[in-house]
Amino acid sequence: MRDKLVNWLIQNRPKIYEDMINTNHYVDIHEPNKYHVEGSIWTHTMMVMTWVEVQHRNENYELDDIYHTLITAALLHDIGKPSAYEEIDATDTKPRRAMFKGHEGISAHMSIDILKELQVEFPMVYTDRVVEDVIRVVSLHGVLVETTDMYLNRLLSHFHMADKGGAIRDERN
Repeated sequence: MRDKLVNWLIQNRPKIYEDMINTNHYVDIHEPNKYHVEGSIWTHTMMVMTWVEVQHRNENYELDDIYHTLITAALLHDIGKPSAYEEIDATDTKPRRAMFKGHEGISAHMSIDILKELQVEFPMVYTDRVVEDVIRVVSLHGVLVETTDMYLNRLLSHFHMADKGGAIRDERN
């Protein structure tokens, strides 16, 4: 499913793909983002998708819906970062850095039309429940939240691990 989704996005949303490749987590090569040393938004996205894929093979999520939700959320979770990119000047305590304020909401909004198309193309996979859950995970992926919905908590917990596992961190600082 991972490869199908990646190829679908590249073919059907080449601008999103290009923007993700051309937007980095760091300001320049000499000032890496200590939370995303891997660089581009696209590289991080592929690493998160790979994390989900490996976890699925190792854990074999009981329901295909969990896997489909997580792998799709992995693809879409940072598609809003290129339009949220902001360069922040250095301060006395922090270096110059890239910020992506509000990218979760932007990503969720951008995901809606993509998910509608995926639902038409893959109706057996993209049920209304999966589409709704992908949007919820994408919109909430940047915060640690506990809800009364145990299923959503489980999805978010798995996704937070994937998002962190799909990043290279500089632990020296």
